[in-house]
Amino acid sequence: MHRSPLTTRAVSEPLGAVILIGIIALGVALLALAMLSQPPPMIIPRLDAAITNESTALFIRHDGGDPLQWGTFMVRVDGVDRTGFCSIVGGDDGGVWHIGEVLFDPGTGETVPPDLVQIIYTGGRSPVLLVSQELDPDRQSPIPTFPTVPTTVPTTAAPTTATPTPTPGIPPAAAFTADTAGGTAPLTVRFTDRSTGSPTSWLWNFGDASGGSVQNPVHTYTAAGTYTVSLTAANGYGNDTVTKDGYVIVTPPKGYAEISLQKQSGKWHIADGTYLQFRVTDAWGSIIVDGRRYSPWPGETVRMAIVGDQQGWITISPTAIETFEFDDVALSIAGEQVAEGRIRWTGADIIGYTDVESTLTLVVDGKSAETLLNVDGRTIIDGVNRSAITVKGLIPGGSGMLQLNPDSRPTGSVELIGGAASWELR
Repeated sequence: MHRSPLTTRAVSEPLGAVILIGIIALGVALLALAMLSQPPPMIIPRLDAAITNESTALFIRHDGGDPLQWGTFMVRVDGVDRTGFCSIVGGDDGGVWHIGEVLFDPGTGETVPPDLVQIIYTGGRSPVLLVSQELDPDRQSPIPTFPTVPTTVPTTAAPTTATPTPTPGIPPAAAFTADTAGGTAPLTVRFTDRSTGSPTSWLWNFGDASGGSVQNPVHTYTAAGTYTVSLTAANGYGNDTVTKDGYVIVTPPKGYAEISLQKQSGKWHIADGTYLQFRVTDAWGSIIVDGRRYSPWPGETVRMAIVGDQQGWITISPTAIETFEFDDVALSIAGEQVAEGRIRWTGADIIGYTDVESTLTLVVDGKSAETLLNVDGRTIIDGVNRSAITVKGLIPGGSGMLQLNPDSRPTGSVELIGGAASWELR
């Protein structure tokens, strides 16, 4: 049968359109398949860190960025992996390093401080340098480079062959004891390693910014304070750390009086210009002045000076400065005044202190009232008395406690328990 050119054209044009649509659909499918076969870009966390050191000990504060899961980053000091010796101070979130938390490395116990500290992200396909800081700008250390992480180009995994799993060794379990845990300064303590698992190296932190690497060290504490001691024991299969909070308590040498004072009515105050000063030994603590928080670093000296005669409350325990409530206090950190204003009941919270110095002076007027005054266990006043009493240099006593008005007292009454440099009656 003969077909006209018009009929042939009418059939071929729809067929060509169908073929063209099929080719376009196939191309789109191949493009989508290629895109989906690419590995997803690696997400790299951001980290801002403030790094300080005291001798070989390091304090690394998370100052901003993303939380880091333990096991996804490495702390490298002068080219050596120190991650296994680090711990998160106060961390309680399953090993997550959050903003504001401090990572603590007790150091090597050597005399030369570290030069270069690096934090490396290891949770992706390749290591990525997050932070690199030289602690001594006068000494230049080379900063290692890391390979560029591919984010769009697919990679082909190299073929692997199965290898037998070796029998794991046993890492040590750290433990230690001491021949004494308290006494007056200077106090010499003999530490004994009790670790199991055959450790081959030991790293001690004595809590006073010093440490050691011998198995059974002897250490002398020269200043009064409460000290947290830790030991890291290691062998070729791993390491373990044991920390004993407030393990050694060193009291001041006897050169002060034990004071217990109660007066039921009358006027009293802490004298203008007198102060309490101490050195911080723990990174977990702060002081709030007029609603603003100040957090001194370990090793920094803090002074809280009374501005104007005023009444207040003080509670100091062997391990912490818990209360220093006054209406007007000048706060200085590392020799520089940083604030002046009111410190409320919970505004002072320092965990770990030493080197206490005090000129705090309690002045009680001579109004006739029921009074009880004991000095070094000897009763000086017991009954109605009108003597004016001045107690200078308030410090923690032999028990490590200093309390000014520990309980709610009637208006005008005062109670003091602790130590003092001197006292007098008028």
